[in-house]
Amino acid sequence: MARKEKPTGAEIAEKAKAMKLDKDKSCQAQRRGKDLKFTMADLSHVTSEADLEQGVAVGQLVSEFDGDETDLKAGTYSLFVAKVGDKWEMYAESGGQIKAAAKRVKFEKIKPGEHPDMKPEFHNEGWCIFIPLFLIGIPVFIWHCW
Repeated sequence: MARKEKPTGAEIAEKAKAMKLDKDKSCQAQRRGKDLKFTMADLSHVTSEADLEQGVAVGQLVSEFDGDETDLKAGTYSLFVAKVGDKWEMYAESGGQIKAAAKRVKFEKIKPGEHPDMKPEFHNEGWCIFIPLFLIGIPVFIWHCW
């Protein structure tokens, strides 16, 4: 069930405190000699799409450069996804404050068994991050761009 209101920075920070990062599910990129890294959280506690819709801290973004399409500054952020109304949204939180919302978020279900070993990956220009989640055997891809 989707949320009615956007999360607060404090809510995201609280959920991010409990986040356990999965170093085997990370990706890196470089731009003009500066690094960008995303590490997924262990999301084994997310057991349904309804859980995801309510909001989940999905990982940590560490960037040495500013976002291409948003005002996200270089720094370390907890990334949080939620469905607000009928729209999927992704937020970058730091210090209990939402610093930016992703410019675009795409949520896509795929057939079970397709892409079982997918890991997150960056796509240049817009610095979109592809995050594959597997909820109760249902693969879900989330794309979001900063």
